[in-house]
Amino acid sequence: AKMTTMTGIVVVASLLVGLALACTNDTDCTLSGECVDGQCHCRLPWTGDDCGVLKFGPSVEPAAYGYDPNVTSWGGNIIEYNSMYHLYVTQIVNCGLKSWQHNSEVAHATSATIDGPYIRQDTALPIQAHNPEMVLGRNSTNGTMFILFHIFSATGEAPAPCVNSSEPTPASNGATIHMSYSPEGPWQPFTLNIGCNNPAPMQHPNGTWFLLCNNRHEQRFVLYRATRYSGPYEVATTLPARPSLTGVWEDPFLYLDTVGNWHVIAHSWDHTIKTNCNASNVSGHFFSADGMNWESTRTPPYGHEVTFTDGSTKIFSTAERPKMYFNATGFPTHMTFGVDPHENCAPTYYCSSCKTSVGFDDTYTMLRPLSYQSGAERL
Repeated sequence: AKMTTMTGIVVVASLLVGLALACTNDTDCTLSGECVDGQCHCRLPWTGDDCGVLKFGPSVEPAAYGYDPNVTSWGGNIIEYNSMYHLYVTQIVNCGLKSWQHNSEVAHATSATIDGPYIRQDTALPIQAHNPEMVLGRNSTNGTMFILFHIFSATGEAPAPCVNSSEPTPASNGATIHMSYSPEGPWQPFTLNIGCNNPAPMQHPNGTWFLLCNNRHEQRFVLYRATRYSGPYEVATTLPARPSLTGVWEDPFLYLDTVGNWHVIAHSWDHTIKTNCNASNVSGHFFSADGMNWESTRTPPYGHEVTFTDGSTKIFSTAERPKMYFNATGFPTHMTFGVDPHENCAPTYYCSSCKTSVGFDDTYTMLRPLSYQSGAERL
């Protein structure tokens, strides 16, 4: 349920360049606001001159998962069920993230509050399973379905020795689906009829299932559709190439906003910056009015710096695997990320590589609240 009624609007008055107006239509406002008299009126939690920046509140420490107790994790997503919050998160068994290609499992953790702490309850999917996204579905006979999309096949392999040097990426890490009628399992596997790297699922209000996949060969996102979550899936459209100078994009998250527009939030990065990671790309944004015709923006939705409830700030070398949590009324209230706590790993590695570099791969999963407080955005 990623679609609700309209929320508040923030007016963002943009500077004029010559006689040009800041916007001429809603697309100039990244479909995250309305263009009125040449100015973007943003729908929270979006803000900025073109409504292209997500507004966050201060985060709580410790992080959602992997910080305390100290285990390596790399993103996941949260659902609410029976007044409990369930986090399905990548955990690297016995090793740092350098070993993600061999030692990834999906842990199931719970909390009584959205902000945590999240306590591990069980292993949802054994090795090798990575980059999970849980979607709730409905079945007229059995009720709620817990549908877990992920890469790799979760066949229950034994943990491998920790990796301490470079190695090639596995030839195939396509997506698999596991379904259960309980948040604790047991989980029934379904094999997709398509290859899909880093799947981003969404069920449209009309019942159609959509699955956004990262086409690694063409460096584009491909949107598939099906009548059932398990497929068969067919191509709906291919998103355009990423904007120049924004680096490589991956890790898409697909959702509908409060007025029915489509959005993709993704990780983006470049291979040039090694020291000042806060100046490097880390996020990207596609948007569409109909799901078939897409545009993108050079405005990054978020950066590397996080503010905490005690007023302190921290720069993370990277923040990846972005996923949103939607509350009972359908508003996005929080986002989860896989983060690397090192500010950089210079001089050897560029910022996005810190996470898989030995000595820097002690990653964890960060929870960031989105802000619906207006006022400060009026520029």
